[in-house]
Amino acid sequence: MLTQEHQNVYHDQGYVIIPNFFNKREVEAMQAELQRFINEGLGRM
Repeated sequence: MLTQEHQNVYHDQGYVIIPNFFNKREVEAMQAELQRFINEGLGRM
């Protein structure tokens, strides 16, 4: 759940950083998928 401080930062800056929102396994899965996109030329550059 977002705290009031998180909400204030989001409204002021347009983003919020939430440490440890994703666990290590989830981050590794996202990194692998991103690498697949790069390898297959699916990203826009």
